[in-house]
Order: sequence, then C-alpha cells, then structure tokens
Amino acid sequence: MGILAGIDGVLCKLQEQKPAIFPNFSDDATLFAASDYSGQHSTASHEAYSFVFTTPRRWQSWERHRLEVRGTFLLTRRISFKTLEDRKRSEALPAFLAAAKALEGLTVTILVNKTLRSLFSSSGTLNLKRPELARVSGWKPAVVERLLRVTHLMALFIAGLS
Repeated sequence: MGILAGIDGVLCKLQEQKPAIFPNFSDDATLFAASDYSGQHSTASHEAYSFVFTTPRRWQSWERHRLEVRGTFLLTRRISFKTLEDRKRSEALPAFLAAAKALEGLTVTILVNKTLRSLFSSSGTLNLKRPELARVSGWKPAVVERLLRVTHLMALFIAGLS
C-alpha cells in the first residue's frame, strides 16, 4: 500500500501542523461520503478522484442552499464545468459556489498520473487471479484498478475522519 501509506503520512503530518484544516465530526454518529471521477478519456494525462465528506446534519443545511439556487437559476439543469458556457449556468455559478462554501465538510481531489498504471501492484498490472480478487476476475483490469482506487481512498479518509 505504498502510495496510500504515503498519502496517509502526509495527511497525518498536516493534521499535526494545522489541526483546524480537517473538520471535527465527533458530534455526529454518521458520515456522508460522495464521490465523482474524471479523466477516463484517452486524451487525459491524469485521472481525478474527488470526494466530499460531511455528516447528515451538515448535508441538510447544504441541501437547503442547493435547492434554493437550483430553484432560482437552474430549474432541472445540471451544473458542470463543461457546460458553464450556458448563460443560465454561468449566472448561477456565484450563488452555487456561495452555497457550497456553506457546506461544512472536507473536499478532496486526488490526481493520478495515467503513466502510473496501478497503485496496488509494483509490477504495474493487477493480478486478477489472486484469491481476494476472485469476484472481479472477469472484469477488465483497468475497471478493477479504478474500483480499488475509489474504495481504498474513500476508506482512508473515512477512517481518518471518524
């Protein structure tokens, strides 16, 4: 788990040096985690794994703000960076970002250079014949790699925040 141990070490050092950088979720029994991914297309040089961690109580506050912004500007449209040339979405962006600022939580994006084929194998390729990967042995190795990246990164942050 070399790279994940490295990320954990950096996060622990950051926690020691700047404890206020991480939210304190000790007053809630449940964590919410949401994630999104990009960079899977062939022209991307990196894959991005983004996560938001918060609690149900804090999420409800954000949800009220989010619905208000959507009701005011977007109706049923999705907002994404690739669609910001749309006038309605462009107009909504400042209000949407202000609402996002109100969400108490942690947002993390991890970029992985695509030249690094595997975070879980020193040879660069996953051995899908390993017993612990039996359930996914028929899957494409790249899909299993992404699955493992998402689950391990999310577990690392949940463990650290709980």
